[in-house]
Amino acid sequence: SVLVVTCPCALSLATPAAMTAATGSLTRLGVLTTRGHALETLAQTSHMLFDKTGTLTTGKLSLAKVETFTD
Repeated sequence: SVLVVTCPCALSLATPAAMTAATGSLTRLGVLTTRGHALETLAQTSHMLFDKTGTLTTGKLSLAKVETFTD
């Protein structure tokens, strides 16, 4: 898809449209985003760390890698 923006008023419509399309695509992949700015942050992310309460699941248990970090 191509979206052409030719005036400032069109730009104000293009950004929410792009965010809605991205959220829809992620939802179809099983990723739920709860905040709009999360998409912008996710685009610049190279590593993710989760604490003991962070839950990511596909319904198949497996351990891929263990890393330890110290201060």
